[in-house]
Amino acid sequence: MTELDLLILTVYIITVVYVLYQAINTLDDQTTFHFDRTTLDQTLEEKELRDLINLNFKFDDRYKFEEQPKKLSMSLENKSTDTSFEVNWDHSSLTDHEGRSRRVIRLTPDKRFNLSEQQVPSVVPPGKTLKEEFTAEDILKMNIDGSLETASPIIDLFGIEKAGKKSDKMKKLYADFMERKADITFSLRLVVKMIDLSGEGRGDRSYVLPATFLIKKVPWSDALPFNPKK
Repeated sequence: MTELDLLILTVYIITVVYVLYQAINTLDDQTTFHFDRTTLDQTLEEKELRDLINLNFKFDDRYKFEEQPKKLSMSLENKSTDTSFEVNWDHSSLTDHEGRSRRVIRLTPDKRFNLSEQQVPSVVPPGKTLKEEFTAEDILKMNIDGSLETASPIIDLFGIEKAGKKSDKMKKLYADFMERKADITFSLRLVVKMIDLSGEGRGDRSYVLPATFLIKKVPWSDALPFNPKK
């Protein structure tokens, strides 16, 4: 190989590396949401509810940073034959990554609920499944027609980045998240009431069902359009 050949090869390699670097920089940062069932399963086991309740949450495969979820989609299956459950929305709460408690608001089709009033509990009869969408009260805004809509994500990643300019704790959290050294977590405390319909005198009882959610940054390689994992 001549010196000219070596020079051409070097320039070619540098060009390819540069093009790949620029291509990687143009990829959208993405996240995935995971429902960590560990604490919930422990609670269901301790309260002897495993055979009565199945609680799940639905998420998309991936989210762009600017398109993080503004609401959560929940399904609660009542697997019993003689017991009803009521979801008490006003006694339930969302807790964000800073430990801040937030009021849970069930989203209704007409979007014309009054935030100053109590919310009607959702009933789940025996053998049925409740499917609802809800969000945190503080991210709702009122439209001109009086309806309410979600105005920002439940967890605002850009808000965390901005907060990092004033808080070392938030700065470290965002940096660790972007480097995939740590996940961003938030949680739900869902209050449900068991209503005994058997007539055996067992009485009504209330339970707190904990749900923990993990936000993970997707590796840049997963965002490639030809990635086989997609």
